Amino acid sequence: MNTTNRIDTATTEADRARAAEALRQALAAHRAAHHGTDARTVTDGPAGAEADTVAARTNTGAEHEAGGAAHLSEIAPGSEKVGAGALTRVPGVCRACGRGFAAVVMKCLGFEVRQQACEECVAAERRRQEERTRPRVASLEAAWQAFCPPDYRETDEARLRAEVAARGVPLEKVEQVLQWQPGMPGLALVGATRRHKSRLMFLLMKRLLREGHSVRYLNAVHFGDDIAASYEGGPSAYEEWMRKLERAEVLFLDDLGKEKGTERVALALYRLAEYRNAHQRETFYTSNFARSGLVEKWKLDAQRGHFFDDKAEPTAERFGELCRSVML
Repeated sequence: MNTTNRIDTATTEADRARAAEALRQALAAHRAAHHGTDARTVTDGPAGAEADTVAARTNTGAEHEAGGAAHLSEIAPGSEKVGAGALTRVPGVCRACGRGFAAVVMKCLGFEVRQQACEECVAAERRRQEERTRPRVASLEAAWQAFCPPDYRETDEARLRAEVAARGVPLEKVEQVLQWQPGMPGLALVGATRRHKSRLMFLLMKRLLREGHSVRYLNAVHFGDDIAASYEGGPSAYEEWMRKLERAEVLFLDDLGKEKGTERVALALYRLAEYRNAHQRETFYTSNFARSGLVEKWKLDAQRGHFFDDKAEPTAERFGELCRSVML
């Protein structure tokens, strides 16, 4: 049997995924070359259509062990090499509509993958997915607008990277922030003014929101005013507000150390740090002060009669346990 027509079961899900991704990329390059299509528009084919491919290991033994591209030249005459693989077309039946079509087959990395749906059904499925996701996209955008201050909403990541680099900040530190993943310790971005700490953090928060995480934001400068506003509804309203902050899946506190030094603020900060540390809630903050600087600042507030001295070091210690510092 011609290997171009042989489709077996992939040995593992990882094999299937690798082969399917190779087909997506090859299709993207093929369409871009022949139809003027932006290759990026087809790299994420819809589930159940183009992305629903069947991968097969077509060659084993010496040919596979050779690794290189020797097997790629064995595609039938008239095939087209694209990147690290080769494309050809064979008669196929669309799994969505049942009509015949010229299915793309690609042989790459020792696997063969075949297109399972015709272009019309792929396009129709993409439109259906867009319709299904439109309400969620609108909801996420509304959440972002409510969460993020206007000055930070339209931050351009490429431009921000360039500006941060121009200020002498190593790009690996930028990556530590933007590539953060749930399960890692939270982050504390520490540095002088104009180092773009808040912008970097808001870019990360935007990604977490889009991934479906619940995120709450506090500006330390206004923390005292927020506390006072919550008390307008009585002690129970304040407790409800604090519980939401304590139990938030993700909490971002901007400009820690710039809060008003009052007894209420001191107790609320300690309570937040203590609860979130004990319950391992993911917490982030930006500050001009390193941990020792926060202790000094809060002790100075204590000397002025605004901050309980015995809470300064424990509060800084709890935040230090919650967050890994990134100096910018």
